[in-house]
Amino acid sequence: MSFCTNCGSPLESGAKFCTKCGTRVPTGAGAGAAVTDTAAPATGSSGYQGTDYVGQSVKANYFRGIEGVGGKLIFDAMGVTFHSHAFNIQVGDTRILYKDILRVEKKRTMGLVPNGMVIFTRDGKTHQFVLWNREAVIAFLQSRSY
Repeated sequence: MSFCTNCGSPLESGAKFCTKCGTRVPTGAGAGAAVTDTAAPATGSSGYQGTDYVGQSVKANYFRGIEGVGGKLIFDAMGVTFHSHAFNIQVGDTRILYKDILRVEKKRTMGLVPNGMVIFTRDGKTHQFVLWNREAVIAFLQSRSY
């Protein structure tokens, strides 16, 4: 499945425009409509020298109540979308805009395993994730928010 590079919404097969934000879907090989599971180092004017996750995705679990929902975090220019796998009990997308992030913190899963991340948003919500390489993801989110 492909996702919009602007808003992170799922795209219909063969779509020319995103039905959520209206962004034109690039066409042709390597045009960037679909995200991948790798990310490239960033070198930008913001001073951030870490991994640039825009247009990329990382595997993650998102805690919705007591369920750790499996899926992917999909990064775009405006924010990050958690897209769940279809075989979870709870399915669907959760969208977090960079401008809405108050802070991002490390968390230990079950108080032991150092692989968790918590995103606190301006609307008072707390989003808890388990993911690989959390330090790089946290640094990237911090460079895009606040």
